[in-house]
Amino acid sequence: MAILKAIEELNRLNIIPEERTVAVFTDSQITIARLRNSRNHSYIIELIRNLVKRLQDLHWQIHFGWIRAHVGIPGNEMADKLAKKAAAEEYRELI
Repeated sequence: MAILKAIEELNRLNIIPEERTVAVFTDSQITIARLRNSRNHSYIIELIRNLVKRLQDLHWQIHFGWIRAHVGIPGNEMADKLAKKAAAEEYRELI
């Protein structure tokens, strides 16, 4: 879901076509494998693929990569913290 939300933001950026290149890193090897497996058609994976295709039509180049979790990479640490906060807030809304 975080990947989907991140690439949704690209559409809001006012960047000239020549500079529309982005790398999206995740610590989820499973997600990277699912994105690369053309036989995987899970709902979120298909949403990501469809959005990437639409963005590519707008001259975006989007690259996906894996990074190791919990090794002090600031962006990854922040993403983990925000994901935990969002999950906790969603849980509180359920009870």
